[in-house]
Amino acid sequence: MPNEFVTNGTQFIFSQTSMTEAATYYPNGNLGSGKSIRVVTEREMIAPLEYAEYTAGTTVIVEIANDATLGVTSVNENKDLIDIVLVEGEVASRCLVNSVVQSDPGVFRLYCTA
Repeated sequence: MPNEFVTNGTQFIFSQTSMTEAATYYPNGNLGSGKSIRVVTEREMIAPLEYAEYTAGTTVIVEIANDATLGVTSVNENKDLIDIVLVEGEVASRCLVNSVVQSDPGVFRLYCTA
């Protein structure tokens, strides 16, 4: 029963265009297999020491539905790519998915760099 609540909540949030934004996800970095999805992007300053090995470029935290239809069901760290808007009002940039910060049956929380 708890997973049903998580699944229903995830489906609700990631189907709302007012709460999410468009992105294109490329499993294993394969540019020929891009998937259009909705994501929640955190553009706040990230503690530099927490992810020091990845801080060479612009960094963001991206939340993606752990769902075959609304998001992805697996993440390949340091291989997957995602096109997301890094600065509101600008065009999307291609980012590398460096690591899974957190995951549960509903959401993957990813650390990404441009």
